[in-house]
Amino acid sequence: LVRIRSKQGTVRIEVDPTDDISVLGTKIANNLNIADHSSITISDKPTTSTPIRDLVGKSISELGIRHGDLLFITYQENVIAESSQANNVETKASMSFDIKQDPIDDFLEKQDGLIKQEPDLRVKKNCSGTHAPWPEGICTKCQPGAITLQLQEYRMVDHVEFSASSLINNFIHFWRSTGTQRFGYLYGRYEQYPDVPLGVKAVVEAIYEPPQEDEVDGLTLILPWNEEKLVDEVAMNCGLQKNKHPTISKWCASGKFNSRFVTCVVTGNTNGDIDVSAYQASNICTSMVAEDIIEASVDPSIVRVKESTSEKYVPEVFYKYKNNYGVNVQKSAKPCFPVEYLLVNV
Repeated sequence: LVRIRSKQGTVRIEVDPTDDISVLGTKIANNLNIADHSSITISDKPTTSTPIRDLVGKSISELGIRHGDLLFITYQENVIAESSQANNVETKASMSFDIKQDPIDDFLEKQDGLIKQEPDLRVKKNCSGTHAPWPEGICTKCQPGAITLQLQEYRMVDHVEFSASSLINNFIHFWRSTGTQRFGYLYGRYEQYPDVPLGVKAVVEAIYEPPQEDEVDGLTLILPWNEEKLVDEVAMNCGLQKNKHPTISKWCASGKFNSRFVTCVVTGNTNGDIDVSAYQASNICTSMVAEDIIEASVDPSIVRVKESTSEKYVPEVFYKYKNNYGVNVQKSAKPCFPVEYLLVNV
């Protein structure tokens, strides 16, 4: 519990010591009705302040914030020009309230349009229950809920575009010469994709192949990749960036939402031509990998769900599919389930 003092007075906000500072920023904005989250500054003294956006990535405890601390914040007021207000009133007055639209449009107008975040798959720390903290104890309040897998309905990247065909030709030259697999990082930029509303496309300008050991049926990356920072710096000076994970977002409580990382697979098709297929890992996929819930299997078309241990709690996982009669059926994902539930086609 921390106390927040602003021009509106003092409020109390609950946060966990492990929460990112952006979580506190979001709760402050919601509590005080601040429209522009990025304008919030915070300090333990009334005479100094630091923008919260500059502290994203650090936890409450890392910043030295303790239970009962008093923090001072400032923020930019929500200013609306008088001319805009007048125009808004005039527009509303001129609207015809006799227009009857479809019920679905009435429903959609009331929605906020925000993408719902995936559930937190971690065991909640500092549970208010009377049991010992995890892993010595667990209850329904602190354990994560069951996961029901569904195909993700949105994409973080809608299209991948290679700036020149020579990029692909140069990349597959190694495969043509050796017959072994090859891996490379995509460097480029993200641009608007006008073919879909609010579309984003990844424009690839370069492919960098890090140190690796290639085989006929796989490859092994040599990590750590010592030149990675240098390559990223050179790319940045050229106006390029590496295929991005995760995506930074000021509208998300954690400061990050999903990923714009795109995987492109270069293969031959039935006509003997070269095909490039692109896909992304879904949001629930990245969450399950981060919490060590799933693992690869021998069959690349299925994914295994790990078993719970005395130190690692794995929630129940289900997935839905249509049976031969066209009826939706829910089935346990243990021990394994189809990998397409974790992928999004681009």
